[in-house]
Amino acid sequence: MDSKLIDLQDSLSYIPSFWEQETILKPFDFLILGSGLVGKQCAIALKKKYPNSRIGIIDRFPFSYGASTRNAGFACFGSIGEWLSDSEDFSTEEVLNLAYKRFLGIQKLLDLTGTETINYKNFGGYEVFKDQLSFEKNELQIDAINQLLIKDFKSDRVFKTTNISKFNTTFYNYSIYNDLEGQLHSGKLIEKLEYILKTLDIQPIYGCQISNFEHSKDGYELISNNNIKLKTQHLIVANNAFAKLLIPDLDIEPARGQVMITKPIENLKLKGNFHFDNGYIYFRTLENRLLIGGARNLFKNEEQTFHIEINQNVQDYLNSFVETYVLPNQKFEIESAWSGIMAMGKNKIPIVKKINNHLALAVRMGGMGVALSATVAKEIEDLF
Repeated sequence: MDSKLIDLQDSLSYIPSFWEQETILKPFDFLILGSGLVGKQCAIALKKKYPNSRIGIIDRFPFSYGASTRNAGFACFGSIGEWLSDSEDFSTEEVLNLAYKRFLGIQKLLDLTGTETINYKNFGGYEVFKDQLSFEKNELQIDAINQLLIKDFKSDRVFKTTNISKFNTTFYNYSIYNDLEGQLHSGKLIEKLEYILKTLDIQPIYGCQISNFEHSKDGYELISNNNIKLKTQHLIVANNAFAKLLIPDLDIEPARGQVMITKPIENLKLKGNFHFDNGYIYFRTLENRLLIGGARNLFKNEEQTFHIEINQNVQDYLNSFVETYVLPNQKFEIESAWSGIMAMGKNKIPIVKKINNHLALAVRMGGMGVALSATVAKEIEDLF
């Protein structure tokens, strides 16, 4: 086969058949642009509310490209360090409301998928520190924050201090722990949601890159780069950072997150989920492997991009971080590395709103799509 034939894909112009117009291309009641965690759950929520509606979900790739299957698999709602950092820019009420929205979202997600099918493990979460001073700065806030969380989290002691010397790291011996945090398998989560889409007869349209959409009194017409045209009464844009490419004035900036995982490690003492540097570095165990990601704050200009390539500078930093703090004096080998594209902005609160009677946005998850996706889907459902 001539390899040049592959180049034809970008230039093929599409002319629909009668059969396609009668089935696949029939007008939709709802079209969701983006097949990640948010897009899939928006489609599911709307189908359950309007079971007789025709709903489709579109993505330019066969599966989600942004962060839904390219994250670190944390089911977390934030750490004290992150919240203290956020409180410099937002009110305490805003910070805690967002934390509760994340916490509630995780519960809703687990109600939808179950725990076993997505390998959910409730191992708890540790916020770790390099030294006593940084630990004590955060420890001083524990009682006050726990008091603020009593009403929403239904617990009078979400956070507590615990000794982590058993993990054989070089972090300070005490950390801040919560037992509400978990971890999951991101690939199996997407598989489970895809299965639910099929059972609800939601139409997938994957491998279709939308280059433009046009508004009319009856809804929207979406046009792909090879001239496929789709009509819908309601359009929900749920492609997170990539919404910026279609709607440039959105307060969204792409943020690439680097992740890597080790080969199995003998006698691994570590177990659970860990946060460091106000949540910018995060690592967890996956059976007898270590998975680590983050550090984009140290390479901000390099990581503010839509390109999904590996940043070797960040990967080298993470590797050194593991050698120095996480697995000192222990041999490990990186098995694979990847990156995902998140959506950040001046505000950490997701953009969930109607632009007009036919268009709604569900974007800017702030790196917390696992935790926020179910609550965002409920908010979209409530808008229609």
